Amino acid sequence: MARVMATPRRRPRPKDRSAELLKPFVPRLLIDWLRESPLEPFKEVEGSLAFVDISGFTTLTERLAVKGKVGAEELDDILNAVFEELLSVAYEDGAGLIKWGGDAVLLLFDGDDHAARACQAAMGMQRTIRRIGRLRTSAGVVRLRMSVGIHSGTFHFFLAGDLHHELVIAGPGATTTARMESIAAAGEVAISPATAALLEPSVVGEPKEEAFLLAGAPDGERVGFAPEADATGVDLAACLPIGIREYLLQGSPEPEHRYISVAFIEFSGTDAILGQSGPGAVADAVDECISNVQVAANRHGVTFFLTDINANGGKVLLVAGAPTSVGSGEERMLRTARTVMDTRGILPMRIGVNGGYVFAAGFGPPYRRTYSVKGDAVNLAARLMAAAGRGQILATDAVLSRSGTTFETEALEPFHVKGKREPVQAMSVGAIAGSRGVAHGETPLVGREREMAFLQEALDAARARRGMLVELIGEPGIGKSRLVDELRARATGVTVLTVPCQEYESSTPYFPIRLLLRDLLGVADGTDPAEVAGQLLARIEPNAPELVPWLPLLGIPMDFWMEPTSQTAQLEEQFRKARVEQVTAEFLSWVLPNPTLFVFEDVHWMDDASAELLHRLAAAAERAPWLILITRREADAGFIASGHATVSLRPEPLSATDAAALLAGSSEDVSLSRNELAGLAKRAGGNPLFLKELLLAARSTGSVEGLPGSIEGLVAAQIDRLAPGDRTVLRYASVLGMSFETELLREVLEGERLSGRTPLRRLANFLRREGPRQLQFQHALIRDAAYEGLAYRRRRSLHGRVGEAIEQRAGDRPEDQAELLSLHFFHAQRYDRAWRYSRLAGDRARDKYANVEAADFYRRALEAGRRVPEVPVAAVAHVTEALGDVRNRAGMFEEAARAYREARRLRGDPTARANLLLKQAWIPERLGRYPQALGLVSRATRVLEGVPGDAAASLRAQLSVWYAAVRQQQGRHEEAITWCRRAIEQAQAAQDRDALAHAYYVLDWGLVQVGRSEEARYSPLALAIYEELGNLGGQAVVSNNMGVWAYYEGRWDDARALYERGREAREMTGDPVEAAGGTFNIAEILSDQGDQQAAEPMLKAVLRVWRGEGLRSGIGLATSQLGRVAYRSGRFDEAG
Repeated sequence: MARVMATPRRRPRPKDRSAELLKPFVPRLLIDWLRESPLEPFKEVEGSLAFVDISGFTTLTERLAVKGKVGAEELDDILNAVFEELLSVAYEDGAGLIKWGGDAVLLLFDGDDHAARACQAAMGMQRTIRRIGRLRTSAGVVRLRMSVGIHSGTFHFFLAGDLHHELVIAGPGATTTARMESIAAAGEVAISPATAALLEPSVVGEPKEEAFLLAGAPDGERVGFAPEADATGVDLAACLPIGIREYLLQGSPEPEHRYISVAFIEFSGTDAILGQSGPGAVADAVDECISNVQVAANRHGVTFFLTDINANGGKVLLVAGAPTSVGSGEERMLRTARTVMDTRGILPMRIGVNGGYVFAAGFGPPYRRTYSVKGDAVNLAARLMAAAGRGQILATDAVLSRSGTTFETEALEPFHVKGKREPVQAMSVGAIAGSRGVAHGETPLVGREREMAFLQEALDAARARRGMLVELIGEPGIGKSRLVDELRARATGVTVLTVPCQEYESSTPYFPIRLLLRDLLGVADGTDPAEVAGQLLARIEPNAPELVPWLPLLGIPMDFWMEPTSQTAQLEEQFRKARVEQVTAEFLSWVLPNPTLFVFEDVHWMDDASAELLHRLAAAAERAPWLILITRREADAGFIASGHATVSLRPEPLSATDAAALLAGSSEDVSLSRNELAGLAKRAGGNPLFLKELLLAARSTGSVEGLPGSIEGLVAAQIDRLAPGDRTVLRYASVLGMSFETELLREVLEGERLSGRTPLRRLANFLRREGPRQLQFQHALIRDAAYEGLAYRRRRSLHGRVGEAIEQRAGDRPEDQAELLSLHFFHAQRYDRAWRYSRLAGDRARDKYANVEAADFYRRALEAGRRVPEVPVAAVAHVTEALGDVRNRAGMFEEAARAYREARRLRGDPTARANLLLKQAWIPERLGRYPQALGLVSRATRVLEGVPGDAAASLRAQLSVWYAAVRQQQGRHEEAITWCRRAIEQAQAAQDRDALAHAYYVLDWGLVQVGRSEEARYSPLALAIYEELGNLGGQAVVSNNMGVWAYYEGRWDDARALYERGREAREMTGDPVEAAGGTFNIAEILSDQGDQQAAEPMLKAVLRVWRGEGLRSGIGLATSQLGRVAYRSGRFDEAG
């Protein structure tokens, strides 16, 4: 007989509340079964089973998958609405929902006239889907239809599992039902001959393969909803998987976007067992299968989600990452799949594994619900399972590449699956091969001088036989492993032993100690125990004969058996463990008499037996040449250090300066602007791993946006340690931004009826106080991950509520909060107010030379304005031009050119169009594309032909001077001088002081280049005009040019002072490209003065900026100057 499940122990909860929360998630059949006959492992039920499947779902899923997370959310909304309508029809005919299956449901009709009621419900649902199935979605109009398969007879249900009661349907009845559904096309109801025999012939239509098509609905009164199941005495919590029930018992789950790893497991062969040996044998086989899957999933931190119908067996859905995540989802899922396959019973299996984003939420009407995950990732896992052979695990490379455990794999030829246009590449997953190494040493070690100084002292003390234990404690990615790598590299003449502790072996006694001892003796895994004993005896007997009588005890941590000696046989049990620890410590003292560095990694996963032995070794280290270095997270588990010779180091997040230095040393081959690098540093919050992963993502995608999966998993696991209610509050807080007022958060929570549910002190690991009334996220990635999990409809609601609250607080001065109101009203999709406040915020940022921020606001204004028909075209053109201006100042040249082109398309006035052509010409001029720049200037001049007015006259002067400037850049100095004199006349006539100053300094530039320096007397005049006008950009250019002339005249101190002045002015305008030009000139002087050490990092910084902006001429200059510095430093190969 099948095993009877022992009810797991849980914290007591009020029964009425528990039943209220869980009852809608448990099938009525299961509740009745456990109330009436809880010890029966199987049940035979007479009735009709309807398999209802939504047609068009695969196409809809694929089309919405292009929309990303918002598409998954929309998909869930659509199906929820559709199934709510369909189930209301079916339940009026007495249906009971047995299984949810994504886009399908399994309905049981029992009692009188079950076949007629099942068919009546099916036809009613077909009428309903025809009425509601044409849907307008963000991916276009979609037509949903429905296919139904119905069979009547005896159905076999099984109670299976060790960790919860899982209701499984299997056997010939279920197989026939599934077959009927596969025969039915969209819009059809296919019934089995057994069902047809129970109906009036008039409603039975034409045969189709083994089925008949239902031609009409049987006559009969609708019986209405069945009475609510009586759950008295039934432990409803034991009817749901552990992870899901614990989540549901916290209250109504908040819908979330989550990244998951997902597996479908198919088991088969039940029909043959039933025919040969009866339902009892099937119950045993199914219970063995389900129990093995439950235990494997629970061991690896994976959620057993559900089982579903399948021909000749069933399917199991496993999920890592929902409803909560503990991190490393890919590794956990692959290990679970491997364990399940390795421990399978008599039922054959095949498995498909995939990963991706899903929308996780409660699903279904109030009377019958489920917790579901929906998204393309789930569908592909099912397709992989269907493509796998018997006994095979198929997984995508996306899952395998993110797993910390490696496996033996074999690549399959790409193959097509339903719902995918492109072929799918999958790998067949074999046995565990090892662990994926993590390279730390290639990144510079910065900001860790204090920790490294202490570790070096500790290592020197160990060399002098004053050993100790040092623990490095910190969150993932804070830099513990990098410190360990650096110490290993410095441990010359020292034996280094590294022992990893693994989560999956945390319940295996002495596992890390076994690795240590076997490594010392050179014993490979799988070596015969007798051979191990022989090697050990051969090593110890001539060198440490006093340990020989105790060798059988050493076999315990080494995991091999030796014949007891008289001494070990006489040990009483209560003293055996202490003696094992003593013998192990003595053995290590004998085998490691010289300076030794022990590294125990991730000791929060260490088993209790190993932890106690490590305490013994730590005590011995005080009198030995040993440094024991351990790494762990801040957790009350595994090994926790104590004792006098113990020091704890907790690396702090990197400062902004150190983060910038780390980026500088790691990003020389990455084309990112200074602003983008600064943004990366800010988002990482001082975590070196996060900084590195963000940089890698930027290197591979060319974008600094988004949240790399390697980081998202770590941060999501931290957030998921919160109770669901607390997690919801944190997600709501993320809508407010990085920093916000406590009172504003309370207003939002009150609006959502969450106020008071979560004391903010429970969020102390994620939020910190910034004054008495202000809170701030610990770092940006926590806020990003919390925000990314929010449902889009919830985001819109919250942003709208926050915007209204801020606007109300601002009273008569809402423009003072334009920046916040821009963001909140935009994401609330209140585009009229978003347009207004985004323009204001852009103007405010521009006036402060915060060009990157201004560009963001102007871009947001334009996106909002496109959705507001009342916005005038002229206003859109004005904002578009302003967007080009700030992008140009920020060094975002290609983006600026696009904005100018778009603004010119919107302008009708020839003067405005000509001005935009001039601005557009600035871009290729700065990038060294001089013919293109001249062409644009010439086009602008032609546009102005015959145009009267002061504005046109001023613009003609500007065009002349820019033509001169480009000719000057091309080396056409005499032509440039001629155009400058023409521009001066035009500027004076138009009384355009800005154009006049520009012409003055370009004229000086040309005169110096042709050797007429004595005539070059106009730059001081230009500088005075720019100072009068408050034009910082002009001041910067003139100061830099005057510095160049001072340099060539040998006045290096004057030159450096002028370069500094020009650079400072450029930095004030927010122009990193031109500011880098000043830095380049200063570095050139330092190099000429012999200070290569100071010049080189400055030139590398310049190269990063110019490379990030695609400035070809600048890249060549900086590279050449770096070669000169290398040559002057004696690095001749590098210089060449």
